[in-house]
Amino acid sequence: QEVEDTNKIAKAVIVNEQGEVLILKRSSYSKYAGSWDLPGGHIEEGELAADGVRREVFEETNLEIMDPEELYVKGRVTYFRANLPQQEISLSDEHSEYKYINSEELQEINIAEKYRNAIEYVL
Repeated sequence: QEVEDTNKIAKAVIVNEQGEVLILKRSSYSKYAGSWDLPGGHIEEGELAADGVRREVFEETNLEIMDPEELYVKGRVTYFRANLPQQEISLSDEHSEYKYINSEELQEINIAEKYRNAIEYVL
């Protein structure tokens, strides 16, 4: 059965052992092509935001994040912090590459202001 999508979004700020944040680059054919993004996406009807962020992160990166910690809600986006699991990243075709950035590198990349703010909040 078709799952009803809500207009709510859950995004994860995933931090590695070096204190850097995982970001994903949007594929050329996707919305906001070529810009950097946080893993995450739309929460489905009846789904808790924490479950939605875990599912979306898994779909996009193949990572299973445990115990995402809710940071704050802004507009229709709920932000979570999670530790990077010890797993291989394998990207869905939504994204073309990934990298880890620190706060200095954050200033130099093309990423939406709202995601920059969430990363700064964590770093």
